[in-house]
Amino acid sequence: MLFWYGGSFTYGSAGFPLYDGFFEVSLLKNTIVVAANYRLGVLGFLAGDELKAESTDGSVGTYGSMDQRFALEFLRDNAAAFGGDPTRVLIFGQSAGAASVSQMLVNPRAAGLFSRAIIESGSFSAWTAQPYNISKTRLPQFSENVRCTGAGAALLACLRAVNVSEVLKGDKRLTEGFLEWSPTIDGVEILDDPRVLLAQGKAADVPVMLGFVKDEGTMFAKAPKDLNASEYVAAISTFLPYNQSVKVAQVYPCSDFKPDLGQSACWWGICELERDAMFACPVQTTAGTLAAAPRANGAKVFAYMYTHVLFIVDIVDLFKPYRCFHGSELPLVFDLWPAMFGEGEAALATWFAESWTTFAATGDPNYAGAPRTWPSFNTANETLKVDTGAGGVSLTAVPNLLAAKCGFWKENPIGSDVIWG
Repeated sequence: MLFWYGGSFTYGSAGFPLYDGFFEVSLLKNTIVVAANYRLGVLGFLAGDELKAESTDGSVGTYGSMDQRFALEFLRDNAAAFGGDPTRVLIFGQSAGAASVSQMLVNPRAAGLFSRAIIESGSFSAWTAQPYNISKTRLPQFSENVRCTGAGAALLACLRAVNVSEVLKGDKRLTEGFLEWSPTIDGVEILDDPRVLLAQGKAADVPVMLGFVKDEGTMFAKAPKDLNASEYVAAISTFLPYNQSVKVAQVYPCSDFKPDLGQSACWWGICELERDAMFACPVQTTAGTLAAAPRANGAKVFAYMYTHVLFIVDIVDLFKPYRCFHGSELPLVFDLWPAMFGEGEAALATWFAESWTTFAATGDPNYAGAPRTWPSFNTANETLKVDTGAGGVSLTAVPNLLAAKCGFWKENPIGSDVIWG
């Protein structure tokens, strides 16, 4: 099981204690858990014509993605030496790490290097990868920040001579929207918009599990906590075009939500629309596309929606408003017991670890003794709603989840300028 961490392609580390899983997870199904580093920010994703000119294949500098592919090649070549099976490699990740899994599914250079994939809050979406014409605008901006001038090889030589601490300081005031960095669509490392490649049926024919968490938007909403209805459209239009914002406000009216934990109803509306547009509906679209594609190996697709609010979140005032926030399933996936104090949370962590490792071993998350069968998305477009409940775990299969909302976003997609600035 090869894991790639999240962090907006800007921060993160394989050494973060959350991603250990050494005892409880790795011992299940005799699994080897690997967390791999990849270069981030300006060091991992700076792209430009200067870098393209010096490359042997015309790639533009997506070094972070190359690092991820190198990790897969390392496992292919070395897994057997430490007891692994190079024919059964699962790639999984959360947030930016999940978007990395998405783009690797349609990367011909990664073909055959993995046999299953789990995408946690990063399914094929507008932010999976960015157009080159946007990405390359950052190189001259960054060069100015670190006081490098000139062009071509001379400019690159200057940039490479800058101390790394100054490099990191120079990563300021660059083109930015929802995100700043991501893999670049260069026609070489990433052939096209991953969503286009997915729609063309070019995804790897492997079993895929994918999902999102209920309150994805709480960590990203920048609207005032006391946002009211008269300010709602204006708040939405700070990140969406005005005409689109008017439509969105009609689909997500403040009256559909209620004030909670010091946040206004309209603030919760902002959170939910961001969740659906950026995370939830990409899950539904991706799952539907994969399930409908011809699958020569009979590979199935499994979707989930995680809704549990950790007990530790409810007892810490700083965390309370974020509820079931982006990434809050990770302590359970990796069975990080210090984060689990609430009723049913240990049982839920066991379900996560068993399901994830069983999927890694077999391509199907259903294991002997599971609380219920997890239906594949291939049959009735069912998404498994995951929470605690009587007996510790509550699992409910929901058909056609968020169908109306996702239909709206299909007709009114997020523009690349919203994502990248």
